[in-house]
This record gives sequence, C-alpha cells and structure tokens, in this order.
Amino acid sequence: MADPEITTARVTPETVKHVATLARLSLTDDEVVQYTQDLQKILAMIAEIDQLDLSEIDDDAGCISGVDPVLAEDKASCKMEHQAVVDNAPSWEDPFFRVPQILKTSGS
Repeated sequence: MADPEITTARVTPETVKHVATLARLSLTDDEVVQYTQDLQKILAMIAEIDQLDLSEIDDDAGCISGVDPVLAEDKASCKMEHQAVVDNAPSWEDPFFRVPQILKTSGS
C-alpha cells in the first residue's frame, strides 16, 4: 500500500513555487496553476491505484518463468571525442574542468 501521507497530500501553489525554486526554474503564474492542478491529479490517481486489491497477484507475475533476462555487456566506451568535450567545457585547466566553488572550507 502507498503511504497515506502521499496519497492524501494536497499540492498548493506555494509547494510548486518552492520546488521550482529548488530546481532553479522560473515559472509564470499560469504555469504554477497548471502544475498545481497536474500534480494534484497525479496524486489522486495514485490514491485510486492504492485502493486496488492486489493480494491475489504474485510478486513475480510480470516475469516469464524459465527465461533468463538478456543483459547488455557492461563495458566502458567513449561516445565523444576528448577535444569535443574540452571545447564544450566552460572552463578547462588540463586535465580538470574548473567549476564554481560550492562548499566553503575552513580557510576560505
């Protein structure tokens, strides 16, 4: 069963604005209204699904018995040329990418 707090939660415009701020997104007032409505519909659908009685369904009902899953070989590969990556980097100091400092150290 789904968490009752999740399926009974109400999405408010303030919640949408807060999440947008965390994600560093700029939303118009119309977008905030639309996303609030969309997210509320999604939570309502989750609540509906949560009401289904699945006690008669085996946990592995979606698996085909006797068949091993086909997995791709795990091997390293490079899809981009090294120079193309360097050319797209905002700041490069061989062999490192320079990025803005995000953590403060005791000496800074």
